[in-house]
Amino acid sequence: MENNVASMTGYGRAELKTQTHRYTIETKSVNSRFIEIKIQGVKSDLGLEFEMEKQIKKKFMRGKFDVSVRVEDLGKKAGQFFDPVVVEKVWKEIEKIRKQLHIDAQIPLQTAFSMASQATHAQFDGSVHAPFLLEVLQQSLENVEQSRIREGKVMIKDIRKRSKELEKYVGILQKQSRISMKEKIEQGQKRISEMMGEHLIDPHRVYQEVVVHAERSDVSEEITRLKSHFVRLTQLVQLPSQTKSVGRELDFMVQEIHREINTVGSKVHDSELNQLVVQMKMELEKIREQIQNLE
Repeated sequence: MENNVASMTGYGRAELKTQTHRYTIETKSVNSRFIEIKIQGVKSDLGLEFEMEKQIKKKFMRGKFDVSVRVEDLGKKAGQFFDPVVVEKVWKEIEKIRKQLHIDAQIPLQTAFSMASQATHAQFDGSVHAPFLLEVLQQSLENVEQSRIREGKVMIKDIRKRSKELEKYVGILQKQSRISMKEKIEQGQKRISEMMGEHLIDPHRVYQEVVVHAERSDVSEEITRLKSHFVRLTQLVQLPSQTKSVGRELDFMVQEIHREINTVGSKVHDSELNQLVVQMKMELEKIREQIQNLE
């Protein structure tokens, strides 16, 4: 099965033309911890806006969505953005108010055109346009989803690549930490022997003390947990997505990996091991940036 882990970044446009109108909807989405929706073009119809939000929430769990709705009346001439009937009504109201307030100056006709245009938009009839707009919205959301999936595939590929790099660093860390541990024990024994000189001392007791001191910098447990985390991380980016909130689980895994790497960094004091820890943090940060944009 195909992995459907999706990015939260996407774009979708859809259009429907009837005998009288052209309906166009453009939908853009970017990353967000939750789901946020902003719809422009249907503010005068809260019922339609609510229904559109419901469709988006049904299809997506996370992301910030900007939806632009445009309804064009094909019966109007090009450049005509007002209804002549509305212009006449507006002009009569303006004249009525002018006389009531005893205003001698004439009101420019352009003012009536402007107010008529706004009034026409405000009188947007959702009951007429809703079925068509909801159909167009559905297609726009389908296009957004496909766009997010395509982007998600690119991001997953990058995460897999960097995850393999991290596993390689952990393998090197495990090998080098064992060598470092052995060297610390040998150096500790030698240093104590030199300090004691010819004084009688139990070599077994010396060895135990040195081992206890050296084990304070042992990172074998952290390495074991890191390997376990990498197994789960690999599963999440390779198996078909069973849930649309896989990005949150990936984010949690990155936090756990970061915690273990920090612990390793606080334990090791070898310059070569410290450099490995720095490289691991840099690689993990790149993975975190990608995961933050996954749904």
